[in-house]
Amino acid sequence: MDSVNYLADLKLDQFAGSQGFREESLQAYLQMGLPNNKNENWKYTDLKFLENLSFQRGSFSEDVPKHSLLQQDEMGLLFLNGRLVHWQGLPKESVIVESEFGELPSQMLASDPFYHLNSAYCEAQVNINIPSGFRQEKPFYIVHLLKENGVVGFPRVSISVGEAVSLEIHEVYETAVSSSLYCPVHQVKVHKNGNVKCVQLQNDKGQGCHIHNVSSCLDKGAEVHHLVVASGAKCFRLNNHVEVGEEATAFMDGINVASDKQHCDFHVWADHRKERGVSHQNYKSILFNKSRFVFNGKISIDKKAQQVHSSQLNKNILMDSAAEVDTKPELEVYADDVTANHGATIGALSLKELFYLQSRGIPDLQARNLLLGAFVNEHMLKYKLTQSYMAQVLNEKVSQSLKQDSGFVQ
Repeated sequence: MDSVNYLADLKLDQFAGSQGFREESLQAYLQMGLPNNKNENWKYTDLKFLENLSFQRGSFSEDVPKHSLLQQDEMGLLFLNGRLVHWQGLPKESVIVESEFGELPSQMLASDPFYHLNSAYCEAQVNINIPSGFRQEKPFYIVHLLKENGVVGFPRVSISVGEAVSLEIHEVYETAVSSSLYCPVHQVKVHKNGNVKCVQLQNDKGQGCHIHNVSSCLDKGAEVHHLVVASGAKCFRLNNHVEVGEEATAFMDGINVASDKQHCDFHVWADHRKERGVSHQNYKSILFNKSRFVFNGKISIDKKAQQVHSSQLNKNILMDSAAEVDTKPELEVYADDVTANHGATIGALSLKELFYLQSRGIPDLQARNLLLGAFVNEHMLKYKLTQSYMAQVLNEKVSQSLKQDSGFVQ
């Protein structure tokens, strides 16, 4: 790597915990270097702009900011500039904040330099234990706020969900600063017959760079539904790895709406190592004004993982002639008695559908808005988000982009 100037102000001895582990993690990051297009996993995502920027840790404040999602009776965590500053609604014994951590990462995380950067500079890992018998009435919120220009953050959350427990998590990342580097690590362990629904919203109205690493491990009969909604940032990268256990089920979904040269990169992996697992990947993007979307979807089925059912689908709508999509399916199948399929589409809005709406008196922009809303509504309905804060953010992004973009693809 040519430059680490944006880490110049960060010293490992500022952090508690095992300095040996942090030093090993930093050396792993430096050995891998800043990814470039010579790395197959980063072939379409250029991070050279980071070399010319400087970042520093956010300042500490005793004043806890307010957010509309965290009402007084809600369960949740609040991170400010990468630091946990508040949690509520959870028993003290369920939340453990520790500076000592060093669990073995999943294969996907271990190969990502930003995971190791997080391991070196994360101030503390937040461990949340949801025991068997837990009953949830409202979603559990995790809110990340970035309030300072040039801030760098390395939050780390590990959630263990007990046997036969159902848990719904809504995670929101919000900022409007001119530059930031945010590298969270989110790890979930779902025990036997557990069920987790996790919805993540990335809402950067500034020029930040977000590198998110998400890893889930499913025990026998467990189920996870994961939806990521990306609606901003100069550069956003998601690494999402699910290890699907015996008779476990993983739904991996995503929506990206990008404009104004924004870049979004989804790397997802359904990893089947046990029998009778099920996984479905379904990712969608809408691209305005010279934006770019990268989708790399991987399905791997070990030779011992018989009777697995897996599918992958990526659909993209180009709203601008200068927008770009790179979609790359990967299937590694070593078992005989399985089903695995994939598909991808790239195109513009249907002129017939537009004409139909316009012929009934609906103005052009409103007609386009309706069609795009229908395109993403599949996921909004599936996750019961049609009246949610996330749906509001997504709708505003689409409407604003339509008004600003005049280069519609016909």
